[in-house]
Amino acid sequence: MLTNDKKQILDQIISNFSKEEIAWSSGYLSGFIAGEAPSKAVKAIPNLTILYVTETGNAKFLATEINKKLKAAKINAKMKDVQQYRLNDFAKEQNLILITSTHGDGEIPESGKKFEAHLNDNDLDLSKLKFITVALGDRNYPLFC
Repeated sequence: MLTNDKKQILDQIISNFSKEEIAWSSGYLSGFIAGEAPSKAVKAIPNLTILYVTETGNAKFLATEINKKLKAAKINAKMKDVQQYRLNDFAKEQNLILITSTHGDGEIPESGKKFEAHLNDNDLDLSKLKFITVALGDRNYPLFC
């Protein structure tokens, strides 16, 4: 628990944060619990790939924004539309950010169906793959994401 003084300081700092900034801050602070300064952990990401699957362009937009922030932090990443990605390279990936939208009632976009089939139809050893999945959807649909 925080002392009242520390809680007031924290409340003052986050009072103008957006929900996204609060979520990011939570992850940032989690790095300290894991015993690493988050800035050191982020810079130690070799061979980072950002793949996106999109129907309307939202996932591409988010992938581009993430890629810009990584470049600003001097972290190299390759960014690919899953349609332009060589599926046989997937098993070789080490660090991956997969950003996908859902379409309609939670359906995978048409552009990602080959990728999904490749994952389902092949016995890939992904035990060493470190990944993050970001799913975008519309809460107006019962099965979004």
